[in-house]
Amino acid sequence: MSVPEQQISVGDLQFSLYERPAHPELFRIEYRQDVKERSYWASIWLIDGGHAVSFYWKKHFLTELLRGVGGLGPRRGLLHKFLLRGERTCRHSCEAGLKYIMAGQVERMGRQVFADTYQDVLATAQSRGTLVLRGPAEDLKVPFVYVEIEARDTELHVSTCHAFPDELAMARTQSIFKAPSAPSPGRRITGKARRGHSSSK
Repeated sequence: MSVPEQQISVGDLQFSLYERPAHPELFRIEYRQDVKERSYWASIWLIDGGHAVSFYWKKHFLTELLRGVGGLGPRRGLLHKFLLRGERTCRHSCEAGLKYIMAGQVERMGRQVFADTYQDVLATAQSRGTLVLRGPAEDLKVPFVYVEIEARDTELHVSTCHAFPDELAMARTQSIFKAPSAPSPGRRITGKARRGHSSSK
C-alpha cells in the first residue's frame, strides 16, 4: 500500500518500551494487524514514522514503540528509551513472568549496496509480510516500512525494516514477546503402584 511520504530522518528514530497499552488516537496508523492466541492478544501498527507493537497477557501490557524524536510518546509507564543508532538491544522481564527482547540496528550503506538491499526487501515483501510505501507506488526509491509477524502459542515474533533512501540507510528491529507457558496438569494415578517412565521435550 502507499501513503504520503513523511520527512523523518533515520537519526531521529527513538525506541521506547512501555508497560501500558498504546492509544490509537495518539498516532496516525497506516496499517494495523491484530493477533489473538489462546494465551495473549497483540496489535501491530505501522504508524507515521515508525511502528508500535502492543502485547497483552492477562492484566499485563508491554508496548514497543519506534518513531521520530519529534513525536515521542507519554512518560507514564516508560520502561526503556534510547535513540536507535548502531546496534542496540533491550531486554525486560516482568515479575509475573512476561518476557521481552529486542535487537535493533541502523545500517548506512554505499549507494549500490543500498539499491540492491532495497530491491531484495521489496521482493521479500511481495511473498510474505506487509509493505507500506511512504510515497508514490511508481517511485522505486521511496521510504518504506516492512513488517513480518510470526505468532506462536505463547510467543509473538515481530521483524521490521524501515528504509530511508535519501540517507542510504535502513533501520531493522527483531522483537520477541513471550508469555509464560501454562503448567501442564498433573496426572493422578490410582490403584497399585507401578514403574513409570519419563520423557523429555
